[in-house]
Amino acid sequence: HKQTLVNKKMTQGMLSKGLFGVVYLFGTQVLSRFFTFALNIAIQRQLTPAVIGVANAQLQLIMNTISMLTREAIRKVCLRNSEKTSDFQKTVNLSWLTVPVGLIFVPLLCHLFYFVANEEQIATPFFFETIILTGVGMFLELLSEPAYILAQNMQHYQLRMYVESFAVFSRCIFTFFLVKLDYGLLAFGISHVCYSSFLILGYFGYFFYKAAFSSVPDPHQRVKSIWDIFPKYLGSQSFDRESLSLAMSFEWQSAQKLILQEGEKFVLFFMATLTDQGIYSIVNNLGSLVARIIFLPVEEISLSIFSKLLSSQKKQDSEEQKGKTKENDRREQKDNDTTSEIRERNVNKKSDDVTQEKSDDAQDPKEEALFVLNLALKMMSRKKNQMTHRTLKRRPCSYSTWH
Repeated sequence: HKQTLVNKKMTQGMLSKGLFGVVYLFGTQVLSRFFTFALNIAIQRQLTPAVIGVANAQLQLIMNTISMLTREAIRKVCLRNSEKTSDFQKTVNLSWLTVPVGLIFVPLLCHLFYFVANEEQIATPFFFETIILTGVGMFLELLSEPAYILAQNMQHYQLRMYVESFAVFSRCIFTFFLVKLDYGLLAFGISHVCYSSFLILGYFGYFFYKAAFSSVPDPHQRVKSIWDIFPKYLGSQSFDRESLSLAMSFEWQSAQKLILQEGEKFVLFFMATLTDQGIYSIVNNLGSLVARIIFLPVEEISLSIFSKLLSSQKKQDSEEQKGKTKENDRREQKDNDTTSEIRERNVNKKSDDVTQEKSDDAQDPKEEALFVLNLALKMMSRKKNQMTHRTLKRRPCSYSTWH
């Protein structure tokens, strides 16, 4: 009953935090879309449609591809894990897998996109340099992923609103001034590196501050040291095998989602001109503005809450099953003890009977000896009487005795 009350309170706390999370993420989306929309209006007259097509269509396609193939599966798995000490460290270790995965996918995908680009795309000024800077920015963004996952697991949605809003604002400011300085397409690559750097500073800086300068100890605070957000070697228990298997399943799901979500951009990348891609990207961003502002926060918070509730429900079921198993084991042990006690009593009773029989058998020879001795004494007494009677018969008698 106590466990049920605890789970009920935990569920209510998750739902209340999730409601506030929707509000915070809604504010984040509104601010980020407002800054991006204002930036597009400010720089639209100073860039050619070809540059806008590369920046808003092809670079965005590269970033979405890297993001879905490197971090989305691990992010979903980490949101399902509980907050126990052992599971917390395994979650941290699993979240840092985005870094080696990024080291493999980021250079591979950047070189692949540059290799399949047509002559018009390659002829765009700073095309190769921008792709390289975009890859560097995506790798820096993957470095901030462990702190982001930790913040999501602890339901620090307000932190995400502040960090991402400031990072988007800084990217827009850097892009605007670099475009004003005639950096062209290179401005988008540099601004993305700045955006990723602000994400690292924001997320890791928050946890560093909490671990180093927090004056009031919080028992619910999982990060009590700076090193708690870094991976630790735990031998064979460093990673959960079930989580790794689930991450592989989600990775395949992310690949399918990439094809369904970004399929039209892949078609435009190979078949349309840069001008057509630029026009399509502007119309697509304006058309999906309402859906991204309203439904994207609800989707992300729902995924986080449902994952937590499912994990807690599975944990409760496993604990109940363990309790039933322990109760059954206790009953079986009690029955075994009772049975063994009865057997021991029977064995002791049989041993007492055998001992009694042996003692009785040990007393029988003594009685036989006494009986034989008494019989011998009687026979000796009778024989002595017979000998005495014979002696008296043979003795001569006087005449007076006869009379």
